[in-house]
Amino acid sequence: MSILRSSLGFHMFILQLVILQTSFSNTFSQTIQTQNKINDVEYLYENKEYNEAQEILSKLIHKKKVLNFKGIQLYLLLNQKLGLEAKSTEYLEHLKHVEKHKYNQTIDWLAHKNSDLALKFEKIEFPFDSLKYNLSLHIDSLSALDQIARKSSTIDSTKSLIKADSIIFENLFQLYKSNLEYFHTYYTVDNDFYHLILHMIPSRVKKLKPLLKRLLHSGRIEPFYYSSIMDRTQNNLGKRTKCFSYVIGVEKKKPISLAKIRRHRRAIGLSPYYLVSYSGFLPPINKMGKIDLKEYHRNYFNQTK
Repeated sequence: MSILRSSLGFHMFILQLVILQTSFSNTFSQTIQTQNKINDVEYLYENKEYNEAQEILSKLIHKKKVLNFKGIQLYLLLNQKLGLEAKSTEYLEHLKHVEKHKYNQTIDWLAHKNSDLALKFEKIEFPFDSLKYNLSLHIDSLSALDQIARKSSTIDSTKSLIKADSIIFENLFQLYKSNLEYFHTYYTVDNDFYHLILHMIPSRVKKLKPLLKRLLHSGRIEPFYYSSIMDRTQNNLGKRTKCFSYVIGVEKKKPISLAKIRRHRRAIGLSPYYLVSYSGFLPPINKMGKIDLKEYHRNYFNQTK
């Protein structure tokens, strides 16, 4: 009887894991679908097709889809273009209660743009978080060490860089292991953390890949950050990059088709139109000769509607 209970208990545990994984996969799929819609909106905005772009975002908001920061920016910019400031005010009031950190980030952005909207809202004051503060200080110090080592021009600069990289990885990995719950549940990747991992050798990136994938699935690392790290790692291993996010040295390798790049990008919610937001069309790096990029991307957009 005890063996039977043990067996049933084990199978129940496995079933719970399967249900949890399925739920997690579904959430990731929905997040990616929303991000790809936002990428389409960005494309429309750049082409001054404001009404269609605003309509797509309004539908996402109506369906209670969570917008990333780019989506929020585009929604407010589109409302401004179309004279729909009341919608922006209503959305910010909503954001203030459901996405407090994104709300503060948005108010900072509006203030930087000298927007009148910023005058109507105040940032939320959060209680002091000692863990977050200490982790931030630790990552800042590692980032400073990383930059100092890379700016060195002495004869021993290569040895110093190798030593610094080793110190940075060991400290960062220990920081991660000691604060698993925080990194898995709350941490959002910033520019400093991104560059620390971007500069690591492939074997070290591999050890951190489970964390990076978890952050990607929960929307707490920008798809461009994730793809740049993975592309640079591929490049360092002498392999072709998948998303064309890290292009240094790519020209020396056999070109990959734009169709494949787009598939890889859409799979993680990265724009199939632009290298980075608002930075110009993705170049077609397969051997297609001279083409009209505007028409090329328009045809792609129409096919994926």
